[in-house]
Amino acid sequence: MPKYINAKGRIITASSKAYQLIFMEQGYKPADVGKPTGAKPAPDQKPADVPQALDQEILNAMGYADIKELARQMEIPRYANTKKNDLINLILNKTGTHHGSQGQG
Repeated sequence: MPKYINAKGRIITASSKAYQLIFMEQGYKPADVGKPTGAKPAPDQKPADVPQALDQEILNAMGYADIKELARQMEIPRYANTKKNDLINLILNKTGTHHGSQGQG
């Protein structure tokens, strides 16, 4: 999977589709373009930033493999055997953007 880097030197691994839908807007660029001078990623950093502007429409447009990769990066447990819609809800809940519009109970 391709790697991308932001201005602070943080490197992520994401699919091309996830990059186009989420990370490009956050200022990430393909890692082979070059790292910013003087900035190095922290050795204990997580593989990706959690996107701040996720919404259900963006996640629904992503493929199942991309959603699973995002869930893995967000350290959501048991993501590999979870259905796409359930993963979307877990991701939205974790980022705090889920508004619980599917009823109460």
